Amino acid sequence: MTSLGVGTVSHVLASGLGEAIFAGSGIQVRVEGQGTSIGRLAPLQKGEGELSFMPLFASTEASLGWGVFERPEWGPQPLRTVWLGPNMFNGQPFVRGNSDIHTLRDMKGKKVPRVPGMTVTESIYEGLLAFVNLTKRDVIWVPVSSIGKINDAVLEGTVDVASSNPAAPAAYTQASSPAGIRWLQVPHDDKEGWARLFEKAPFMFPMHGEEGAGLSKEKPLWGIGCPNAVHAYAHLPGDIAYTVTKALDKQYDKLKTIHKEFQKYTVATSLDRTISDKMLIPYHEGTIRYFKEIGKWTPAHEAANQRALQDEKERMEKWKTKR
Repeated sequence: MTSLGVGTVSHVLASGLGEAIFAGSGIQVRVEGQGTSIGRLAPLQKGEGELSFMPLFASTEASLGWGVFERPEWGPQPLRTVWLGPNMFNGQPFVRGNSDIHTLRDMKGKKVPRVPGMTVTESIYEGLLAFVNLTKRDVIWVPVSSIGKINDAVLEGTVDVASSNPAAPAAYTQASSPAGIRWLQVPHDDKEGWARLFEKAPFMFPMHGEEGAGLSKEKPLWGIGCPNAVHAYAHLPGDIAYTVTKALDKQYDKLKTIHKEFQKYTVATSLDRTISDKMLIPYHEGTIRYFKEIGKWTPAHEAANQRALQDEKERMEKWKTKR
């Protein structure tokens, strides 16, 4: 199973999933850290690996053939969801607490970070701009060397806006600075705004929270989130996807003691229709077989999955024509 590198929350969670899979099936899982989306998918594409634990924004970019996957040797990738994790804050925009930026609309004319070679971060910002009828031409893009340096750039004033999880150490660092932190709200009742956001960033979903840097019950955040998920290629044998899905379900009591995030790793979460109905990556046939076996796969899930499969087929055909 590939994931982000050692020391990241992603790697910790992937390792925990590996323990649960082993306990529930006897299948040993070796987690390999990779710093890029291509690095995480290349072993799976070549048949040298089976699973990848990654955020939906990275896997959706690969599935659509966007950004770094527009290269001739890649294009749209036939990925499948083996296990969908809970929605969590990802890409949530923040500014310095003493900034004159109070809303997403105030981003107009401001400096926004761009990490060369990591096009998915631009998609997130484009989605946020589209929410308030702005475009990427309405901001000043500033190159930043890496994701880790974005938050430093906010502290230093190199950029005006960045994004983070409110629970991340970098968010607490910003909140404890003399300038403080301010989160930019993404109102959940603006349906038209969300439709525009989803067109540019079809992996972001409404997220509400009251815990994290600068947040409380009195100062909640209505923002955006993106789940992590266990993915595989369509060519992964169905029996493996079935066994992994069953192990993660049956080992929930063990899993939830490994990391607090795993308390939400239930079948109900993995089939959450607020996300699965819109998700562009179909579920794996082996995963579906297990969910059917336990009576959790509904006609609504099937309809959404068939729509995702049809969309994927059309993308593949367009890519072949383009090439």
